[in-house]
Amino acid sequence: MKNNKKFKRGDIVTWKSQSSGYYKTKIGEIQVIVPAGVPGLDSRVFPRNHESYIVLVKNKLYWPRVCHLVKC
Repeated sequence: MKNNKKFKRGDIVTWKSQSSGYYKTKIGEIQVIVPAGVPGLDSRVFPRNHESYIVLVKNKLYWPRVCHLVKC
C-alpha cells in the first residue's frame, strides 16, 4: 500500500476508531515518527512497510493507521 501522507512531530491529527460497535473521533499530537520496518508501540506487532506515527491522546499513546489520519 502506497501512502503519501506525511506528518511531522507536533502536528495535531484526528482519526476515527471503532470499539464495541461505536466509532470515536480521536484528536492527538504526533509524538514519534516511526520509520518503515520498525515496530511501533509493541515489538510483538509486525512493523509497517511505510513511515507511521505514534500519537498522544490525553495521556495515552496510539499507533493508528496512517491512511486514517487527517491533519487538524
